[in-house]
Amino acid sequence: MTDEAKQRCEAGSVQWVNALRTYATNSAKDKVLDFELAFCAEYTNPPAHLLRGDGRDTVGYVVQVKNGQLQVFDGARDDVDVRVIVAYDPVALKYSLRGDGFINWMTENGPRLVQEGKFRVIGDAKLNQQLLGKIFNLLDFYSTYTL
Repeated sequence: MTDEAKQRCEAGSVQWVNALRTYATNSAKDKVLDFELAFCAEYTNPPAHLLRGDGRDTVGYVVQVKNGQLQVFDGARDDVDVRVIVAYDPVALKYSLRGDGFINWMTENGPRLVQEGKFRVIGDAKLNQQLLGKIFNLLDFYSTYTL
């Protein structure tokens, strides 16, 4: 098994959030974090084995830049600047698509997912460009680290 394959985890798992923390932290090294932003991705209806046993019925993560520091937290929060709430199935199950696969899939399916209530953004998604565009590539993480 290659090192890359060993690093792949099930989307939304504790291991996956830990891998995101490492990936984001390494990507942020030597970058100026002169803004503050909190981004949350929350996955509804995840497989039961991914639930944390803390009473939440969703899984997710928060990436926060504050006081020049980047942090990644396990779990979803409401007190963020941008919150994306998506159905685990089908969205998180498509993260392993390589190259432009996920973008192409979302382009084709996104409008239907929004209409069905399976994809929702709360806040100004353009704010994410500061974080995800300048600091790290979230889609690269998804396609590299997701089973």
